Amino acid sequence: MTLYTITYKKQRDDLGLLDEEVTIGAHSRGNYQSISPTASMSASRDWDPLSGTMSPGRRTFCLLATFDLILTFILWVIYTQLIGMKPIWKAFTEQVGNYTFEKSLFDTVMIAATRFTFLMLAYALCRIRHVWVIALTTTMTCAYLLVKCFMFEFSDSVLGGKNPLSYVLLIICFVLAWVETWMLDFKVIPSERQIIRAARGHHRGATERDHLLPADTEQSMATSDNREFYTPEGSEDEAEQSTHGSNHHHHQHSNRHHKHGHHKHERKASDVSVSSMSSVLSSATMQSVRSLSPESENYSQLLEEAKRDVMTMFHDDSWKHESGTSLETGMVYSQNIKKYGRKIFKLRGVVNMAPKDLWEDMVQGLNESPKWNPTILESRCLQQIDETTQIVYNISAEAAGGLVSSRDFVNVRHWFFIEEKNLFVSFGAGCTHPDMPEQKKYVRGENGPGGWVFEAVEGEPGKCLFTWIVNSNLKGWLPQAAIDQAMGNVLTTYFSLLVKRYDEISKQRRAQSNT
Repeated sequence: MTLYTITYKKQRDDLGLLDEEVTIGAHSRGNYQSISPTASMSASRDWDPLSGTMSPGRRTFCLLATFDLILTFILWVIYTQLIGMKPIWKAFTEQVGNYTFEKSLFDTVMIAATRFTFLMLAYALCRIRHVWVIALTTTMTCAYLLVKCFMFEFSDSVLGGKNPLSYVLLIICFVLAWVETWMLDFKVIPSERQIIRAARGHHRGATERDHLLPADTEQSMATSDNREFYTPEGSEDEAEQSTHGSNHHHHQHSNRHHKHGHHKHERKASDVSVSSMSSVLSSATMQSVRSLSPESENYSQLLEEAKRDVMTMFHDDSWKHESGTSLETGMVYSQNIKKYGRKIFKLRGVVNMAPKDLWEDMVQGLNESPKWNPTILESRCLQQIDETTQIVYNISAEAAGGLVSSRDFVNVRHWFFIEEKNLFVSFGAGCTHPDMPEQKKYVRGENGPGGWVFEAVEGEPGKCLFTWIVNSNLKGWLPQAAIDQAMGNVLTTYFSLLVKRYDEISKQRRAQSNT
């Protein structure tokens, strides 16, 4: 296994300058800038809370409030014209000049105008991040419309009986008030708070670093690159690396030997994976590892949290059965986890392939998945962090006849083997990457901690009990309830495609072995 050792200076609290060594290998933890799965996706929005501009979500909300006022006014004008009074201005005079609560609907326009005024003052001019203003306007609107429904003379042949817009106007006014409330409370304010928290955390981290690192130290770090890379004997760079001296190489070797005792099981996982996955790592991907800098994102910290959450969910017994009748056809479970604020799904089923073979094939076959899975348009590796860690990019196909547009995802993933439990695992979580900003033609989805677990089936070494924990937020305007309702069918369809693919692969391998 090739190891790349990065040595750099870091000042910590009151301990002075220390040499801190970070080894990036199959199972090491890089030193990157800390990020979180939720804040990272939200902070990727093209909006700086310190710039003084309005966030994209808030602009959309203001446009919706404007649309509410204009639509209500247009519907009222059409309704007034359909009353049939001649000349036409007489109908408007009756509706506005001779206004009565029981016979005029001009008050719906006034309600929309009042609501628009309060919302623009609060959320466009003052830009407050509380819901009390829209809660007040929506409550007043609903109360007024409720009384209006009882008092208005719908039975009048001119005002209501022959004019269906009298019903439509009241209903539209009610619905738009609640749509605005939902958008502000569940979309605009939460997304802005996430971005602001991420910005504050970044600013706080930069401030602490400024206090810890004096100007002269920062300058020396910027002008002097202390990183040194090493490759083992026999590699292409051996001659170049030998110039660094044997003493430093001996120090690196002893340090790796010391770390071996702390990562016994994980290094055994490397022994399993490296031999079978060495073909994945080309010189191009190794070059991307060499180019990593200490200022890169802290994918290691993100993966550490994701690994803990995935294994906790995997061993949890509180899953509720959603669909499926047997493991041969796939069974779907779910549970609501407060930490993520949504329903998490788990797919379990038996695949006719040994766990290790299935694990290796699914991990290595990332780029091949669109060929057998029609729900995936593109799947590729953006960056190879180390031998068992990648940044990957996926694009999902449209669904429901185009009603659900394509989503794209950027994830960091890691795979390993737990020897004492005989479990093969591949897990990951959503992240950001400079090579793949948000694309205009796709909605950027967000994945929480999730992944695959491969277990042996007792007494049947040629079969694998496959588990997939799905923790996704598709974003966009899709109601979460509709997504949850369809997820069971989506997962069982995926599992049927998976079983079909590996049945074909197993037959091909048996045929090749017989020949």
